Amino acid sequence: MIIFMLILIAKLIGIKFIVLGCIVILRPEKLRAFIDYCKEGNNFYILSALRILIGMILIVVSFQSRIPWIVFVVGLLFFIIGIAMILQKKVICIINDEVFDTTKTVKNLIGTIPILIGVILLSAL
Repeated sequence: MIIFMLILIAKLIGIKFIVLGCIVILRPEKLRAFIDYCKEGNNFYILSALRILIGMILIVVSFQSRIPWIVFVVGLLFFIIGIAMILQKKVICIINDEVFDTTKTVKNLIGTIPILIGVILLSAL
């Protein structure tokens, strides 16, 4: 029963990534406002903890999925990125500022990354 719920949560995470990628492509100013909000106070650490939690959920669910190694690698990446965000807050904030000072084409290419991650997760689960 718990594994079924975790698989459902992992599928919702995949759908969330697809929606996030569409938002980045269609309305990049909304994502910029969200990133500015996340940099304030403890919000950054909450986002880091959320990434670690998503990574752990994907790692646990990977053993019950159709293509386990894909889900495991994506989960491991999210786990490592969450830890890196906690350890290197200043570097992550600088990278985010540089990314959003680029052209619209680069922003669209960046927006395709979460869409691809979401599609890969949904097809592997």
